[in-house]
Amino acid sequence: MQRLPEQPKPNIANALGRSVRTPLEALRIILEDLTAGTSDSSVLPAAIETLQRVRRSVESVEDYFDAKAPEPLHCTVREIAHGVRNYLPEEQRSRLLIALDAGSEELFIDGPMLVKSLANIASNSIEASSSPVLLRVGHQEGGFSFSIVGHSLKEFNLDDAIEPFATEKRGHVGLGLTVAARNFKRLGGELFVRTGPSRATRFEVFIPNTLASVEAA
Repeated sequence: MQRLPEQPKPNIANALGRSVRTPLEALRIILEDLTAGTSDSSVLPAAIETLQRVRRSVESVEDYFDAKAPEPLHCTVREIAHGVRNYLPEEQRSRLLIALDAGSEELFIDGPMLVKSLANIASNSIEASSSPVLLRVGHQEGGFSFSIVGHSLKEFNLDDAIEPFATEKRGHVGLGLTVAARNFKRLGGELFVRTGPSRATRFEVFIPNTLASVEAA
């Protein structure tokens, strides 16, 4: 894994502070309250979720600086779709609707890489939407299409979203879409984003069902 720069750019330092330092400081306060007896175990679910978010931020940074070659394996479309839901934070899972026009068909692909990349987009879409988000999977010649559709509360700007470390959101490092778009290319696919009326935003990825002709990036 490559080292972070010794003197990181301000946007990197700020993003890491928002995504890691702030939640860890909150956890320190929770632990102090538990030790002092001024809080009870009812705060533990929130503490665990905070730790999970920190873990996801750290994983994003690792993926960004240490891109690994895909490791293909056989998995079904259904496994991919439900893997996306299971990867989401628990409170988001009920807000992801799944529609499978393909289900038992198999892919020969790096399933964990595809699941994580789709889940990052789904999670961001859920956070930005006041209504459920739809993941639809369909079969196309030579592969499969994965579409994530949500209604954003504000206009979506792809250039801003794809810029690494550019997020202003607490608990986020700003790499989800950046790493996902790169991973889709490594899997032989490509990400398209379309914004329609009522701020409906559609992320669509076509993924071939084999990596035989795809070189590692």
